[in-house]
Amino acid sequence: MKLFNILFLGSVLISVVSCGPIDNRKSFDDVTEYNDYIIDNMNIIDEMYVTTLDVDKGKDYCLAQCDSLIVKSEETVALLNGIQPYDGDSTLAMAAKDFCNYMGKAGKKDLPDFINLVLKPELASEDESKINSEATKIDKNYEIQMDKVQATQKSFAKKFNFIIK
Repeated sequence: MKLFNILFLGSVLISVVSCGPIDNRKSFDDVTEYNDYIIDNMNIIDEMYVTTLDVDKGKDYCLAQCDSLIVKSEETVALLNGIQPYDGDSTLAMAAKDFCNYMGKAGKKDLPDFINLVLKPELASEDESKINSEATKIDKNYEIQMDKVQATQKSFAKKFNFIIK
């Protein structure tokens, strides 16, 4: 009986060890579902960015949107950390996380600085050139981040043979 218990425990131990750790992150069987999941979540951040710059709604609204953008960016990064790579490839998720991290940083510094400048109660003549300069910088940084995601998505689509909608 003792030998049976030892053999039974030994086989259970071998079974547990041979199975290895279990990855509880969300997984996808379909590449387009994986792509859409990442891009849909990233698009929410992108839409929030646009509303952040809606200066016609006033300074308080825009600054509140910056705060929301920061929170949503952090939540989206956590969400993307919770998915498995598709067929061993995590490039698209990584590019989306970089975009979200950038947007969170922009929501903390660049966007509030710009909003405060644009919605300054009394603009001086030199403020116009500074506003244009800041707007150009923000647009350029945004385009760089978005271009990286789009290039990564195109490579990903080519690798896994699907068409981007």
